[in-house]
Amino acid sequence: MDELLAARNALLEALLETPRTKPQLVEQLSTSRSTVDRGIASLLETGCIERRDSAYLATETGRLACRARQDYLADLEQIERAEPILAELPLESIDLSFIREASIDVPSPQAPWTALETSMRYIREASAVYGTAPVVFDLYFDEFLESIENGGLRAELILDRNLFSSLDDEQHDRLREIIEADCGRLYTTPLEAPYAVWIAEGETVVAGLTVYSENGLAGVLRTDDPERVDWVRARYRERRAESELVWDPD
Repeated sequence: MDELLAARNALLEALLETPRTKPQLVEQLSTSRSTVDRGIASLLETGCIERRDSAYLATETGRLACRARQDYLADLEQIERAEPILAELPLESIDLSFIREASIDVPSPQAPWTALETSMRYIREASAVYGTAPVVFDLYFDEFLESIENGGLRAELILDRNLFSSLDDEQHDRLREIIEADCGRLYTTPLEAPYAVWIAEGETVVAGLTVYSENGLAGVLRTDDPERVDWVRARYRERRAESELVWDPD
């Protein structure tokens, strides 16, 4: 059926909602009568359409097959768009269902950090943020501190243990300011995977993966779909269970 749908997709889509005759299909699809004749015969044989007097209409089989193909093509398009990000992820670290629902932010060569703009906006507007940090950039400190100044932010963060040890005094002080602003917590653990998981809780709860490469930022996958948010939250809690509590203002 896959080959049939690839070849006859336009014809089947034209019959999803309204019965149409062969002459109507020739006109609508701007194709020949012989092409329509062959397509109708193939779709009838596989049960994708049925005859209604002199017209034809998609069956439930045809409707579902058409929807499945549309979903399949949409999945392939998402995977293709996310390829620069997926190339940096370990095998089996992400589920197709997450990619299917995700917004994809891939950096441009001219301005790579613009890929962080949307996720950083969610952090600025959040009242609570939970996340892991295999790497740290000054940009992250700036955005967290701006969120604190804008009305408060509770931050619970898990830093890579070696990264935490390597922070200079200024970074150390800025991190403590972020954690202590609203009784947050800081954990450390070895974070070998090249990506951060994060949840930003505000008017909208958004979660995502920020993925890094040897050259810097590979991109961001983010979602506000509740099931996918729960998936990210579960990944965060797994890492927290393996972590050591370092700072707890309480």
